[in-house]
Amino acid sequence: MSGSLFAAICGHPWWLRLLGFLACLGLVALVSSQAPDGLIVFGTPYLHNLAHAPLFGLLAMSFLVLRGQDSPRRPAVWAATLALVLVAGFLDEWHQLSIPGRGSDAKDVVTDLLGGLISLLVAAWAARTPLNLRGGLLPVTSAVVVLLLWGLVVTEGPVLPLPFVQP
Repeated sequence: MSGSLFAAICGHPWWLRLLGFLACLGLVALVSSQAPDGLIVFGTPYLHNLAHAPLFGLLAMSFLVLRGQDSPRRPAVWAATLALVLVAGFLDEWHQLSIPGRGSDAKDVVTDLLGGLISLLVAAWAARTPLNLRGGLLPVTSAVVVLLLWGLVVTEGPVLPLPFVQP
C-alpha cells in the first residue's frame, strides 16, 4: 500500500492532516450556519441537497487521512468514520433549526452517511491503486452516479423530520 494514491496523501505530517480535518469541520459548520439566501452552494434545490454528500464525504476522507495510510483496511476506523459522519450530520440538522429559513430532514442525514460511505469505498480503492491510476476510475464513477440518483430522492421526496430535534 505504500505506493498507493492514499499512502501518498497520508505521507504529509500529522499536524497538516489534523489541520485539514479541522478545516473540514469548520466548512461543515460554516455551510450549516448560512441562511438560505447566503448559502455557499448555489443552484437548484437538487444541487443544494446533493451538496451534503460531498461535504460530509470530504469530512470522512479527511478523518481517514488523519488516521493514517492503513485506515481504509481497518473495520474499526470505518465504524468510527461513519459514527463521526452520523453525529456531525445529526448536529448539522439540529443546528439548522435555529437558522431562519432552514429546516431539518432525516434524508439529509442519510445523504451525509452516503457521502461518508462512498468516501470509505473510494479510500479503500485508492489504498489499492498505484499512483499511475491503472486501477481505473470505475469505483469513483459509480459513486457519482449513486449520489446523483439519491439527489433525486432527496429533492422529490417528502420531508422526513428527525426524531427528537423538532422544536
